[in-house]
Amino acid sequence: MASNGLFKEVYLAMCKDTGEIPTNDGLSHFVSIAEASPPGQVVFPKCRLGPSAIITLLKRYEGTQLTIVNLFGNLIRSVGFSALLQTMKICQSVETVDVGNNDIGPDAIFPLAEDLKYDNVLKKLELGYTVRFYHPNCIGPDAAAALANGVTSNRTLQHLGLNGNMIGDGSKLACTAIGEMLRVNRSVTTLMLSDNCIEPSGLVPIAEGLRTNTSIQTLHLSGNGLNSLCLANNLGPAVQNSVLTTLNLSRNDLGGGHFPLFVSYLKDHETIQNLSLRSCELHDEGVVPLCEALATCRKIRAVDLSNNGITPASTSALCEDLLLSPSLVELKLNKNPLTSSVIERIASVLPRTELAVLELSTCRFGGPGSVELVKAACGRLEGQAWTEVSTGTVTSLRLNDNHIDEESGNMIAQTIQQCSSIVSVDITGNQVSHGTIKLIKQACLRNKHSTKDNRPQKLKLELARLHSSQKTLESVQQELMVEQQASARANQYVEVVTTEIDVMKIKYAEKKVTLKGQIETIEQEAENLAAKVADRRVVLKQTHEGTEAQLREAEATAAATKAQLEEEEHNLDLEERMEAEYKEKHAAFLAKSAETLKLRGSEMEEMEKEINRLEAELDRLPPEEKKQQDPAVPTLDMGKTSEGRGKALKSARKAKTTARKTKTPRKTSHKSTPAARATS
Repeated sequence: MASNGLFKEVYLAMCKDTGEIPTNDGLSHFVSIAEASPPGQVVFPKCRLGPSAIITLLKRYEGTQLTIVNLFGNLIRSVGFSALLQTMKICQSVETVDVGNNDIGPDAIFPLAEDLKYDNVLKKLELGYTVRFYHPNCIGPDAAAALANGVTSNRTLQHLGLNGNMIGDGSKLACTAIGEMLRVNRSVTTLMLSDNCIEPSGLVPIAEGLRTNTSIQTLHLSGNGLNSLCLANNLGPAVQNSVLTTLNLSRNDLGGGHFPLFVSYLKDHETIQNLSLRSCELHDEGVVPLCEALATCRKIRAVDLSNNGITPASTSALCEDLLLSPSLVELKLNKNPLTSSVIERIASVLPRTELAVLELSTCRFGGPGSVELVKAACGRLEGQAWTEVSTGTVTSLRLNDNHIDEESGNMIAQTIQQCSSIVSVDITGNQVSHGTIKLIKQACLRNKHSTKDNRPQKLKLELARLHSSQKTLESVQQELMVEQQASARANQYVEVVTTEIDVMKIKYAEKKVTLKGQIETIEQEAENLAAKVADRRVVLKQTHEGTEAQLREAEATAAATKAQLEEEEHNLDLEERMEAEYKEKHAAFLAKSAETLKLRGSEMEEMEKEINRLEAELDRLPPEEKKQQDPAVPTLDMGKTSEGRGKALKSARKAKTTARKTKTPRKTSHKSTPAARATS
């Protein structure tokens, strides 16, 4: 342990950093803190140590085996942290470093990121805060990305705290690096990323890395810009098959229609134990499906639903699903307008639960509801006498800032005085007198001491359990011996296999040389083939160009042929119409001709009869009368001789015969050419 003289030097350096005036009281206080620090540990939280003070202090620890460094809440800045890194390099034994809230910037983080690649001792690194404090660190996205890259190849770090370091401030660089770290690293079990301005787009790579991660058990994402949609689409599927035991999503606006989808991924989760959704604007629409899902999680232990606008509409889900979960031991419902009716309903089911911690501050209830709740917390059954001491499972109740009056406060005090299990009750901020609050505190303090007095009995029970476990251990050891023998046989087999592998390696090397020659030959052939392919491509290109020219000519010919066919089709239609007109006109002509010929035939027959009559009369006349002519009678000019009359008669008969033949015309062939039909 360093001497008091060393602590005096550190104190003077601290005063120099802060500008304070050294005093004996200040020195005495600092020395008392320093002396309380265990050997091998630098434990000076919230001591206002500046860069000069920490450099002075660390010089005295360079030769020691430091294991823990706790400088939370000081002001060492980047200069002091760089000095700490040098000390850690020299010691090579530091397992825990907590330098949260020290105004450390990004400059000091880049060397740390490089050191983490080769560090095989450090297990916990805290650069953020668990609660808000002065002088937070702000390493930014670039340094956080470098740090995540360093942790990716680290094999010992288990806790990485980066709360409040603005790593997602307008950039996805750090989130992408953290996602890659989660994908590769298998040692980190706790990751703190609260209050880092991580937006939904930044959550995507983190969730992708978490999908394949098998080591992260605690994840804090509170106070970022997340919403229910990004949780449903990204974080939900990642959480479903993870090994998370603690998930903190507080102070994110998760209200909306997508939250039930995210909750569905929590159903039947095998490992989740602690879930914090404080101030997430869930309201009844989100709380009801959440309670139903958590009721199926057999390991859920603690749930924080404070400040979510929960109303009496969620009473059934809270009481019948969540509260009756056999593993639930802690429930926080602070700052929800539950009213007395909900409190009475909770009191009715509380004796059937395993709840140990119940917080209901600022829930707007009072009077009878609070009394019934305390009775139920104490495990007191209805009708049980006040003189009988009751014992329940609840050990801590928080009922402050409600509407509990003095009468109800007195009844609560009497109940707790008859109860041996409750060790903490807070009813401050109600209409209860200081005397009543004092009685309650005294009863709780008595129970607390009584619990301590019962420790020997509990230790005896624990010892008996350990004896039983020892017997089980002996049985396990025997099984282990059997397993070790089997392992020895397996090792022998491994040696044989290793020898065979060595032989195969030699054969593989020989085969590799052979294959290398074959590959070179194949590569040469491939080059030749590539040249041939190039020549062939030229030929094919020329052929393709000729084919395209022929194709264009064929297209032109086809177009001309098509036009000719269309013209011929048009002519054919015209010919068919003309043929139809011809047939119609021909039929009309034939009908008219037949009628005319019939008329002419009748006339010719009359003329022939007349001629025959005249010839008969002429034959009967004497020759001398034949030579005379009556001027009043028209003379038929048949010639001056009988020869002329014979010719006239023959002409008449021929005309008659022609007329008869014309009455039955020959059938005309319709298989005429288009030109002939056009001529007709």
